Amino acid sequence: MSYRRLAGIAGILAVILIVVPQIPFLGGYPAPASSGQKILAYLADNHRGWQVASLLWALGVFFYLLFLAGLWSVVRESDDKSTPGWSAALAIGGTGFAVLGLASGAVQLGLLESAFGGVASAELASALWITAGSISGAAAVFLTVFAFSIAAAGLKIRALPAAIGWLGLITGILAGVAVGGLVSARALFAYFGGFAQLALSITVLVAAIWMVRERAST
Repeated sequence: MSYRRLAGIAGILAVILIVVPQIPFLGGYPAPASSGQKILAYLADNHRGWQVASLLWALGVFFYLLFLAGLWSVVRESDDKSTPGWSAALAIGGTGFAVLGLASGAVQLGLLESAFGGVASAELASALWITAGSISGAAAVFLTVFAFSIAAAGLKIRALPAAIGWLGLITGILAGVAVGGLVSARALFAYFGGFAQLALSITVLVAAIWMVRERAST
């Protein structure tokens, strides 16, 4: 079994491990500007579930990075010599998105344990929740670069199927709008950021399945 096929399998696992554990938390998730009391109450009510979801999410990021390495190697082979750099942009965007996502998750997990132990005050909870949201907003910048790199790989240099390129373009547009949450209303980021993450999950899943099937047939 080739490394790229393994990377495709890793991508499928990444989507499962990252997306599925978040489903129970889709309702009632506090907005970035929620009061500290509301945030603490939410975390206290979902302590155990959030712990498990965080563990699975971190494992999913590991598999995502394996998938990213395989996707980079595919794009690198077809990088247009006249306009090189799409594979580099893909690697930087994809890695930066993962690193900042982990950083945001670490802040939220630290707040979770502080809230469960009765250590965090309402003011601290509100500040840390906003910090985590701001880090996630910064991650959207890297997500935008990553997604548009996928779009270029599919629609410009033809390293990936065009369908994957269009999915990357849609993801990039949504993520780009979400970046506006860094300089405007945070609700804008929360709204479009969720759609961008959903679009990214679909893009990664389709690309991962293509890598598994493509490499299996060659």
